[in-house]
Amino acid sequence: MLGSLVTPHSRGGFVLQVSYFQATGRFFSTERFRAADGAYVQQRYRLRPVEWARYDKATRFHHRRLILQQFGVAPFEQVEAAVRAQVTHFARLQMNPVAVFRTAVDTLRARRWELPTYAALAGIVTEAFRTVEQQLTTQLAALLTPAVCQKLDALFTTDAEQPAHPHRPYRLTTLKRSLELMRPTAIRANVQDYAVLQPLFTQVYPVVQALDLSEEVVRYYARYVERAQVFQVRQQADKKYLMVLCFVI
Repeated sequence: MLGSLVTPHSRGGFVLQVSYFQATGRFFSTERFRAADGAYVQQRYRLRPVEWARYDKATRFHHRRLILQQFGVAPFEQVEAAVRAQVTHFARLQMNPVAVFRTAVDTLRARRWELPTYAALAGIVTEAFRTVEQQLTTQLAALLTPAVCQKLDALFTTDAEQPAHPHRPYRLTTLKRSLELMRPTAIRANVQDYAVLQPLFTQVYPVVQALDLSEEVVRYYARYVERAQVFQVRQQADKKYLMVLCFVI
């Protein structure tokens, strides 16, 4: 294949693309070529002075197609829809963008699919998480009854139905404190809080089951509620119900 390439920039560019593809699974523009790599290829293959500016986009695309065929790798544009579906599936299982990104890379390599640029794959991962959250909130809106919504909204109020302050916390704040104190004396002192939590759990658990949430997703949203201020949870619009549901169970 190399013998059919005549010009120094075409021969040198092809060799570098093959080498970079074998090392990273990706292709690069001349701006990303290392000067030392270019010099080595020129010396190794006894090329005349290489005008890298002539190694244009059309030539790079042609070489990419040849190399993918040679190594039996599917071009990314042919599998992009499948990649997006797979990444969305991963996002539904674990709310960790870094882990999903790495899993996606491993999957692409295992299936002999071309790796896109970092920015392209990161964008797909970000979009997948948005899609999952939209799907969950849409499902949840269809499952929640007015009675359950009223119970959940009550967690963002105080017992006296007045503005919260340090001596009059939100009900959700009280429950968070109760979960942090699991000693027998603390449990007895907070028995009223658990009396609220138990019937609420009974009402919301079927909803959570219908959503078919993974344990990782439940932990992710529950931890957010545990660590965030109540007003931060309440500001999450449609997601606040999803977050509180995961916290309760």
